[in-house]
Amino acid sequence: MLTASCQRFAVRCSVLLAFVVATSGTLPAQTASDLARLVHPDVADQLGLDDAQRAKIQSLLQQRLELVGQATPEKPADLSAIDKQIQESLTADQWKAFQAAPPEQKLRFQFREQSWADVLQWFARQDNLTLVMDRAPSGTFTYSDNRSYTPTEAIDLLNSVLLTKNFTLLRRDRMLTVIELTTDIPIELIPRIKLEDLPSRGRFELVSVLFPLGKRPIDAVVTEVQPYLSNYGRAVPLAQSRQLLVIETAGKMQTINLLIASVPEPVPPPQPPRPEPQPAPVFAAYPLGNLDPLSTLATIKKLIPSEQITVDDKTRVLSAFLVPAQQTAIQTAITQMQKDSTESPGLESMSYKVENVDAVALEKQIVAVAPTALVSFDAVNKKVIVTAPALDQAKIAKLLEAVGSPVASQDMMVKSYQLLSTQSATVTLALKAMLPNSQVLSNDASGIIIIRGSDADLQLADEVVTTYKTKPAESTPQLKVYPLDQIVPATWLAQVTKAFPDASLWLDAEQKQLLALATATEQTRLES
Repeated sequence: MLTASCQRFAVRCSVLLAFVVATSGTLPAQTASDLARLVHPDVADQLGLDDAQRAKIQSLLQQRLELVGQATPEKPADLSAIDKQIQESLTADQWKAFQAAPPEQKLRFQFREQSWADVLQWFARQDNLTLVMDRAPSGTFTYSDNRSYTPTEAIDLLNSVLLTKNFTLLRRDRMLTVIELTTDIPIELIPRIKLEDLPSRGRFELVSVLFPLGKRPIDAVVTEVQPYLSNYGRAVPLAQSRQLLVIETAGKMQTINLLIASVPEPVPPPQPPRPEPQPAPVFAAYPLGNLDPLSTLATIKKLIPSEQITVDDKTRVLSAFLVPAQQTAIQTAITQMQKDSTESPGLESMSYKVENVDAVALEKQIVAVAPTALVSFDAVNKKVIVTAPALDQAKIAKLLEAVGSPVASQDMMVKSYQLLSTQSATVTLALKAMLPNSQVLSNDASGIIIIRGSDADLQLADEVVTTYKTKPAESTPQLKVYPLDQIVPATWLAQVTKAFPDASLWLDAEQKQLLALATATEQTRLES
């Protein structure tokens, strides 16, 4: 069943259809003017229209009205396609029954100085309405033409005149009420419709519409709408539901809707970005292999300062309770450290005889051709020892040959040793003092010591490293240097060595310092 708004929509359609038929000739005048009656509940029930048919016909009639509104006397609307769709929406029997039904009653205005009370009573009788009128407008009504009007059109025509006298007609169901606009009109008497139902209402028909305001400031909306309202129009803000109830003629409601939409909604303040959820920490353990546990822990904590990183010196395992990204960083660092500790550095050490050269100037020349080279000078033996990649050594050799400094020892060999990082510094100092003619390089972080020297020097280095590595942890030897007041002979060193058989003792090249690799107890005895 369709609502009362559909009835009014149907009546409105019939008036416009009558005009179009007279200009376009698409259907017989009687049939075209009655097409809007298809959405009238009584007519739809008599024809047996289902809900789908009623909805489709109402949509087509709305399109027909829009075409009619766009038509001009010079270019009448072509409604043949829509008329055909409306007819095809019905079955053959329904269309035949509709054509046989009596046409809707039309009204003609032929009034000359007739009192308003008589005019309104006449209209109520014609449309079979009950007239409620406490007071009739003053004066008379004069109007006549040859046009036929539907009841809805007739009410709109009468309202257009009555509004000038501060009166209006309200039609609710089968009751027609005459309202004087000089007094407050009870809101409940005014028909409330939806915005989409406005096309089915007359332009001068008084209605009420509830407009949603969203987040727009209510005061700003009322200020925008109020100047457009007539003397009898009202705008009632409903703060709780954020709506505006507007009482005005239907012809103004669409403009009021645009005025409300023109009031901007406040821009909400930007929301602070929601923090990304932090991943939960996980536990992981990393075997260190040959890496020194304590030095590795120190290196890792420089990368990731955290108390959740520990190391077990006995099992040589580093443990961490951190988020996955930090665990990945630890794994990468340990892998690289282990790789650095096992791979050969790819360097060669060569010694060159040098005489009467400026050491500082020579070093600058060598670094100029080999930026990564490590340069050291042996003043006693008059040699420069250069550690650099093999390709750079060829450049360095050509440079030194140009200044008269050939390679000193082509038969020297290279050997590397792996110790704990806590041991490499002590052993390196001992080897440098014991092997003045060899090149000793070390990486304290990885515990690797590289020696380039003669076969005899490498054999001595083997003995020192083996002795140092086999010492118990509690008797780990320490290297100390003791300055001597005078140059001592070799026989003096032999006598001291007999007194300290478990220590390794030797003199520096100038025999002015005693170097001792011994336990803390022996070092104390030696000092006394």
